[in-house]
Amino acid sequence: MSEPFATPEASLPTTQPASEAPAKAIRGGLGMFDSWVARLTAVVTLLAAAYALYAAIHGKGETKTPNNFTLISDVTVIENQYQQYMGQPLTDTATKDTIRSAVNLAKAGQYAESRKLFQQLASSVPVPAVLNNLGTLDAQAGDKDSARQAFQQAIAKGGDYQPAIQNLKRLTSNEGPKPVPVRGQESEPNNDFDQANEIRVGDAIAASIADNSDQDFFRFTAQAGPRDIYQASVNNRSTTLHPQINVYDGNRHEICSQASNEALAQLDCRFSAQAGSSYFVEVSGYWGTSGAYTLLVNPLKLYDSFEPNDDFTQAKKISVGRTIEANIMDQNDTDYYLVEAGGTGDLTARFENGGTTLLPQIDVYDGNRHDICQQASNEALSQLDCRFSAQAGSPYYVEVRGYWGTSGAYKLTVK
Repeated sequence: MSEPFATPEASLPTTQPASEAPAKAIRGGLGMFDSWVARLTAVVTLLAAAYALYAAIHGKGETKTPNNFTLISDVTVIENQYQQYMGQPLTDTATKDTIRSAVNLAKAGQYAESRKLFQQLASSVPVPAVLNNLGTLDAQAGDKDSARQAFQQAIAKGGDYQPAIQNLKRLTSNEGPKPVPVRGQESEPNNDFDQANEIRVGDAIAASIADNSDQDFFRFTAQAGPRDIYQASVNNRSTTLHPQINVYDGNRHEICSQASNEALAQLDCRFSAQAGSSYFVEVSGYWGTSGAYTLLVNPLKLYDSFEPNDDFTQAKKISVGRTIEANIMDQNDTDYYLVEAGGTGDLTARFENGGTTLLPQIDVYDGNRHDICQQASNEALSQLDCRFSAQAGSPYYVEVRGYWGTSGAYKLTVK
């Protein structure tokens, strides 16, 4: 007898309980939902991080001083800007402590004490937020010239750094228009170097930018005397012109440039000028703006009474025991002095700082111009000594310069 036909188990249709199929469908839907939530969370986190970075760089965490200037009150902003502009994180504990103290003092209304700390930080942490805060505290103290310089430095460093731009605008609007006697009038066409108007140092020139195709060129000759720092100033006579200044040497190489995306009342461009040399000043409207203005070029007379003394052959003679006062104008300025030892023994060339901007460097050379002593600091030390052995009647040279191109006033004594 044959056996009944049997169907293999593998060929039987598979079924699942009615309750299990919907459960799997629900789990699948929840899985897709969880994945979507995870992705959305990642996007939100990324946007939050991006906004935090933007806020740190562009000036969030702000407070207002009593005279309504903007102060950056978030330490993280300064630290992030240090990373951005210096290319490395701020790791020095003492500097970070100084930043925190400066910010906390300002937030507590102790502006004079905070200003002193920001003056120190301006050389070691030269980022827009620090320079802006220094300008704000200068303005709070009534030092408008220093405030303007600090705000302009912050703008030059940070490009479109809005806190400093708005602070500078408020500073100049609070000052009101400065009457400048006009002694000359622009003569068109003067749209390029070859058509530049000849002007004299100290003469105010009334002019205007007609439209986005207009730019004005002027030419002047630096006055007789030692090399000096000059300032070309545009005094805005309109509310429409966003001024831009470019200064060129006699070979038409750009040596200074300043621009504003605001209708500032005054915009300055500082540069070094050699006596008797020719220079060009170009004035235009930033982003094609137009309006009337007055141009004034003046020497600032920042050189000291020992200039020129920029090399061994120009070294000025000083006496042992005598304290002299001088200054380093800019990164191109170096001061040389010649002193004769009255006796045999050790002498010390002592540098005393006249401010907080000059990082000092001293070199002492013997009569054959061999370097016998060198001292330098990357801090604005109040005093720096260079000690050397001297022979009676022998000449020695002392060289003073600004480390890393810094500048400022100082005193020097050889004793």
